[in-house]
Amino acid sequence: MRTFSRRKFLSLAAALPALSSSRRQISNSDDTFLEDLSHRAFLFFWEQSDPHTGLVLDRARADGTVITGRNLEVASTALTGFALTAMCIASDRRWMDPNQIRERVRATLRHFAYDQEHVRGWYYHFVNRKTGDRVWNSELSTMDTALLLAGVLTAQQYYQGDAEIVDLAAGLYERVDFTWLLDPRTGFLHMGWYPETGELRAEWTAYDEESILYLLGIASPTHPIPAACWYRFDRQPIEFGSYKFFGAALCSRINTRKRGYIWLVFAMDRR
Repeated sequence: MRTFSRRKFLSLAAALPALSSSRRQISNSDDTFLEDLSHRAFLFFWEQSDPHTGLVLDRARADGTVITGRNLEVASTALTGFALTAMCIASDRRWMDPNQIRERVRATLRHFAYDQEHVRGWYYHFVNRKTGDRVWNSELSTMDTALLLAGVLTAQQYYQGDAEIVDLAAGLYERVDFTWLLDPRTGFLHMGWYPETGELRAEWTAYDEESILYLLGIASPTHPIPAACWYRFDRQPIEFGSYKFFGAALCSRINTRKRGYIWLVFAMDRR
């Protein structure tokens, strides 16, 4: 496998969105359907997030009935990253007043910058939607923090004319200490950390949803991990019908091909 220095690696990654400019043509009816479906998906993030913290419920029932018991106010930091991205799309599509959306984005970034508990920039997997308190004794999650950061950086790019949003997003990214949870023996990132017991023994070792995690770590302006980490994890070749692809297993192909690649475009890269 051909490898690159960190500088070359980042320059290639930055060029990928510009290289992938082609768009598949779809019918007007399909376009209308997708517009409606996307709008409805955005409404989930808007309606299920707290207006003050921006934290989004981990799950909600399709019929709108309230989930009782301990699940009532459990939010996911990863879903909040998806929500920030959805806000940018909604503003661009004018599904709601753009100024109202901008203020929800601002409130979310302020909460994570000033009020949300973190350890060296990493966040807990599950937290209370209204207070941000850790729930279920959940782990400090590297993957969930990465998905949050992806949304944070999307908001920074979309609102690049808003100095506060740009600065808040930069601060959130820059304070994440990627090197702290990198195993120096293996070159892999740990999946998480518990304040009670320390790092999880499990590490991100296979080509799965962690592509976004490693790229954010390599690109970190303050605590970067080596570009060589990108080449360490296993890329298992898989065949499914007439399709051939790389991934951890068939059951994880959604994670492999959809989660991180919402924000990444590798279509034109054949190295």
